[in-house]
Amino acid sequence: LMLGIEEKCNVLLINNEDDEKEIKRRIAGVLIAFNIKPEELAQRLFTQSGYGSPLIIAEQFKGGTIKATPNSKQIMEFVKANHIGLICIDPFISTHTVEENNNTGIDKVVTEYKKLAHDTNCAISLIHHTRKSGNDSEIHAGDAESGRGASSLKDAARCAATLARMSKKTAGSIGMSPEEQVRHIRLDTGKLNFGLMDSDARWFRMESITIQNGDSVGVPKPVNLSPEFDRARGNDGRVKWTPTLVAEALHRIMRGDEITFNEIRGLFMEDNDIKTSQASVCATMISNDPKTGTRINVNGE
Repeated sequence: LMLGIEEKCNVLLINNEDDEKEIKRRIAGVLIAFNIKPEELAQRLFTQSGYGSPLIIAEQFKGGTIKATPNSKQIMEFVKANHIGLICIDPFISTHTVEENNNTGIDKVVTEYKKLAHDTNCAISLIHHTRKSGNDSEIHAGDAESGRGASSLKDAARCAATLARMSKKTAGSIGMSPEEQVRHIRLDTGKLNFGLMDSDARWFRMESITIQNGDSVGVPKPVNLSPEFDRARGNDGRVKWTPTLVAEALHRIMRGDEITFNEIRGLFMEDNDIKTSQASVCATMISNDPKTGTRINVNGE
């Protein structure tokens, strides 16, 4: 979530809702959408489907006793053996049998995840559902308290982020059609221990990607809506570019591969819906010397 804090690491994705075929379809869509070569994921991305037979790490027995299952040990051994740096669990509720409003019980489940993170030195991302939002799909945006069930899950997390579909109100304010509205999703930081909170929403647009077998897969791609919101506030629609905003724009464009100066400028124009003159002004913040890179400080980082 915080710009500039990134590290390549091996990832384990545990999905208890989709089968292996569906997981592979989604991965294929992401590879195409972001021009990632499949070989880049070899021995880096590991997936496990619990569809039909969910992977449970904590189980509640009669009388209320909660214990870790053999799966917990198996995951730990796999993570250590494959040098996993990040585990993604989707969804959290499917990995335990504790009543979700039981604060004490959920805290014990989270304790198992904390032990896994500590003993393997990896980060863990838990995908969790929010409470029903009624007619306003953005009402829970940035609200760490919006998670369904026990609050002990949120309390134990070091970072909490929310995903929300664009509301009719927001779409109307920037003149976006209902067809486009449903394709946009916002990401907000709701809680961030040991770091500066990011108060700005990051927007994504669902793109339909055709994969090798002809199927279409929805993939969220970052999109800059700043000009639209600026126009809605009565301004001329031009973003007042700062080194921070340029860094964020570059962050969306670049994915680790080398890229030429002219390619950067072209992608910058396309991604931010600006003309050559404005892009050139921003481009002056970037070194055109292949031997000398540009370093941009963001929030002191």
